[in-house]
Amino acid sequence: MLLNALRALLPNASVNAIHINHQLSSNSQDWLNHCIDQCNRLNINLETVSVNLSGNTGEGLESEARTLRYQVFNSLLETDDLLLMAHHLDDQIETFFLRLMRGSGVDGLSAMPEIRALDKGYLGRPFLSLSKAHLENYANENCLSWVEDESNASSLFDRNFLRNQVLPLISTRWPMYRKPLQRSINLFGELSKQLDQEIQPELQHRLTADGGLKVSGLMDIDRSLIKRLLREWIQGKDRLPPSQSQLDTIIDSVINAREDAQPVLKLKDYCIRRYQSAIYCTASLDVIDMASINLAVDSPVMIIGVGQVTGRSCQVNHNREYAIATTCLPLTLRFDYQGDSIKPANRHKNRDLKRLLQEYRVKPWLRDRLPLIYSGEQLVAVADIFVVDGFQANVGEQGIKIEWITPDL
Repeated sequence: MLLNALRALLPNASVNAIHINHQLSSNSQDWLNHCIDQCNRLNINLETVSVNLSGNTGEGLESEARTLRYQVFNSLLETDDLLLMAHHLDDQIETFFLRLMRGSGVDGLSAMPEIRALDKGYLGRPFLSLSKAHLENYANENCLSWVEDESNASSLFDRNFLRNQVLPLISTRWPMYRKPLQRSINLFGELSKQLDQEIQPELQHRLTADGGLKVSGLMDIDRSLIKRLLREWIQGKDRLPPSQSQLDTIIDSVINAREDAQPVLKLKDYCIRRYQSAIYCTASLDVIDMASINLAVDSPVMIIGVGQVTGRSCQVNHNREYAIATTCLPLTLRFDYQGDSIKPANRHKNRDLKRLLQEYRVKPWLRDRLPLIYSGEQLVAVADIFVVDGFQANVGEQGIKIEWITPDL
């Protein structure tokens, strides 16, 4: 119905649809065929993606499915794109009750926002003020067809239990319960926005250049404000906010750790790490176990758990601009170094790589996933940090500059 409404409002606009197949139902192919038929009818481009749920993440199938969905959304969104979802008022109320039963605070009880930032774009929910019955009436009046997920009939899942048993019972006593609940949800949302605005100056003051959060003096402010600050910081990275108990653990075990400690707290699909006087929100990082990869000039290489590495052709214009000499081509990318000490270009002494990475203030969790650039068996550069002495291009020559983009690391 959302697509039908969009096409009616914007008959000439470019609209794309996304269908994610979780492969959990025997009817999933029929649902895909239905989406294809509807998009063909409306002249809308359809992007289809299948995901595989492992069921062993410890977060439950519903949560794992959500995580995978948002990974797909983030991969497809371009700058300032608007992703619309058809959640309605009944969905909103279910979310409110689920979070109420989990002991959520102001943010959780404000349920789903009508619009929020999502990676490079935005996520909007234009139907949040409309009930399911209202939308079904529209669909019937306009002769729209739809498919039902048979799992909705099972009350094994918490949301279905609310939908099938709890809320119908509430409706027998308070048939107009949706409107007052909607007002309460909106009030929680307004309070949440107000608190966010009040905490912004402190958050901006504490942000590091590389996205961390400075913790020096943080324990001097009220603990409830620290939690608010942490939630706002983590949500700003498009991560699900921690629970109250997890926020307490971040404060007690990560923020309050010794400055020379390197504590890590794993939360769902991300980690909170301490490094010196700041904490960082990073992806959960697996061990890199990979042989060498060819690094062609001006051809980006994307590696899960590492990021994007590019050997970019350039002209060296001054003696403080370091690039690999073209005589080192072809280049390969590796992740292990067992050789002798090395000397970065324009340094006076050789040092072992471990000591150099400390001097260059490379975060500990990145040190075993640094892209090491080789020419044959010779290490010629360490990521975008330095070129090894003797392998740099001279001023006025063409060279290869390494670019390393590390999202969420």
